[in-house]
Amino acid sequence: MKKLDVFSCWSPLDLSKAKEDDGALEIEGIASSEAVDESGEVILQEGLDFSYALKRGVFNLEHLSGPKYVLGHPSKIFTTTVDGKKATGVRGVLYTKKQEVKEIIETAQAMKSAGGGRTLGFSIEGNVLERDKRNPKVIKKARVLNISITSSPCNADATMKLVKSILENESNEVKQTME
Repeated sequence: MKKLDVFSCWSPLDLSKAKEDDGALEIEGIASSEAVDESGEVILQEGLDFSYALKRGVFNLEHLSGPKYVLGHPSKIFTTTVDGKKATGVRGVLYTKKQEVKEIIETAQAMKSAGGGRTLGFSIEGNVLERDKRNPKVIKKARVLNISITSSPCNADATMKLVKSILENESNEVKQTME
């Protein structure tokens, strides 16, 4: 029986530019970058397939499944850079009528007010399709299914300032989008 090869990688969530409209809060951030994560893995951005995430995927809570943990959905994926490394940005909406989303907003605001540079973030999840044969810690191709909102940082490059770099690089080529 073949073992299922899965992954997850954390990046920051910034609600400072969020806009609420009719029960939906627009958000954006870095979904992934080519930084070495806490597991010693690197995900090559060119090999990420976000088509499922854009069509059927969701923002979930801490990689949990089930309707209770569906917090929103991604609507756009775009390429960018973080500290000179390739990265992938995400835009989407959170469903503000859900209690869990209200708690996320409250926590994000409290973390920002307290200082210290800590933040909630994004973590992509999906199936590894190909690893580098010489270095299995390098994920060459993967299919992203969902994007989790999490408090568990995995990517050491993921800080609040990264969101600013997305906004400055908005004109970058769009990798995949569904509008």
